[in-house]
Formats: sequence, structure tokens, C-alpha cells
Amino acid sequence: MDQPPPAVLIENLRYSWRHERGFYLSVPHLRVERGEKLLLKGPSGSGKSTLLALICGAAVPAAGGVRIAGKQIESLSPSARDRMRGESIGVIFQSLQLIPYLSAIENVLLPLSFASGRARRIGPTAAQRREALDLLERLALDHAGIADARSDELSIGQQQRVAAARALIGSPALVVADEPTSALDRDLRDAFLSVLLAESARCGTSVVLASHDEGFEPLFDRVLHMRDIVARDEAA
Repeated sequence: MDQPPPAVLIENLRYSWRHERGFYLSVPHLRVERGEKLLLKGPSGSGKSTLLALICGAAVPAAGGVRIAGKQIESLSPSARDRMRGESIGVIFQSLQLIPYLSAIENVLLPLSFASGRARRIGPTAAQRREALDLLERLALDHAGIADARSDELSIGQQQRVAAARALIGSPALVVADEPTSALDRDLRDAFLSVLLAESARCGTSVVLASHDEGFEPLFDRVLHMRDIVARDEAA
């Protein structure tokens, strides 16, 4: 039986910043297996956010390729990349990007409105709501009224968990998180990350998380520093 393709496969990727002429980000090889939890480390300016944007298809390389669950994404049209990202990738932004006037559960369900494959994996509308409520419960958001509260009425820690549930619903192949715990104190950071990784494991979802927090390392299958996978050089 053929093995499923990795969650992420990058080969000979090269990206240039338009505002920094002659400056490049190069990734010769990066592979993330299905279900693997990878921590990307590196200081500000090391390219973590850019690499995550390339993995998500939000940025397009000048050369080389990115495959997500076997799909070559840089050759897709912008609209097709958007569809692929919606179907295959859950994203947790540093700024969270919840819709403030929507309730917690409406924010969790939002990806299913434009990711039909994720929606079909769950079932009809009633099943989707049950799955969203179950996710919120497993992420310790089962207090009375939380699901129906506006997201801008929630604490930062609660908003982080809503963002995690939104990323995980429908079991995408990959969750990408860019410094998702930067606004939390240590106790909340540890609790959030523990439930995120436990829930992704339950869903069979791979995680690529960028952070500079060394305390996270024992929680991940693999830790890579940007200096070990990325070559940044000046053009001759």
C-alpha cells in the first residue's frame, strides 16, 4: 500500500523580498510527516513568519516548490491557493483574527463555510455545530454562555482557544501557528499549547508552530532552528 504524502514537503525553495533587493530566503529541504508536531525556533527577523506564509500559500516562492498533503501549491492560481488553504490548513495567527461581532461558535464554524471538504468530513449542519461545541469543550471552553458570547467579550486566553478550535475543525492535514501564545502568561501558554497538541493528535493533524520559547521544546516531536534549515544570502 502506498504511503500517504507528507503534510509538508519543501524542495529548493527560494523567496525574495521586493523591498530588500538582492536578499533571499532559501530552504533546500523541509519535510513534515503526517501527524508530526514541529517547533520552528529563531529570533525576530530569522524568517519564521515568511516560511509559514510560504507553507500556507500566502506568499509564492521565486523558485522551488511547496507541497501540502501532496498538492503543489505555488502552481495554483490565487483563488485555488485560497481554496487549498481553506481545505487543508488551519491557521492560528499571532493576532488571532477572530471576527469580533461573531460568537465563539460562529468563529469556530467559519472555515466550514468555504471549505466544503472539511464540512463533509463532519456531516450536516447539526453535526458541525456538535463538533464545534465538542472542540470548545475539549479546549476547556465549556462554561455557560461561552459558545454564544461575542468573541470580543472573551479573555485573550479564551480567544486563543477559540482560534485553535477554528483551526482544528474538520481535521485539516496541517495546522500552522505563528507565535500563538505571545500574548499569554506562562500558565496560560502551557495550558493552551497542551490542549492544542492533544487535540491535533486526536484529529491526526500535523502542527508547525513558530516560537522562540525554549520551554515548549519537550512538547514537540521535533525542534528545528531556522539557522539549520534556512540559508539567507546576498546575491552576487
